[in-house]
Amino acid sequence: MSEALDCMIYVNCNREDLIRSLKELSNSEERDGVLHIGNNEVIVLKNLGFDPTKNRHDASNFPYFQQRVEIFHDESKEAHLGNQIALVKLLLEHLWGNEILAVPVCDFEEYLPKYEHYSSASTMSEFLEGN
Repeated sequence: MSEALDCMIYVNCNREDLIRSLKELSNSEERDGVLHIGNNEVIVLKNLGFDPTKNRHDASNFPYFQQRVEIFHDESKEAHLGNQIALVKLLLEHLWGNEILAVPVCDFEEYLPKYEHYSSASTMSEFLEGN
């Protein structure tokens, strides 16, 4: 798998709320913080850089957010940048729509919406049909 398709999303909420939100969106099972969405493994991890004294509800402080979501494409399946962009966009817009601050860090950030300017996401079923 190309590292260019991997993505991290720093998320400012507790683990339980984040997992519940991702399960709600994807309608997939979660085990030990891992969900399978389309051809991707989505892992919820505690951000080791979390610092409650520096963490503010501001996107510029993302290195200090509580959680990190790592998204990896299944190496046994063909990967397409467009599919990865669609998935990350969908996750971001879902989190933002639930008033959860999230900031992506990946090689394709320029194709993703910014926190201040986002439109409604396509549906999970539309995303899964494209995978």
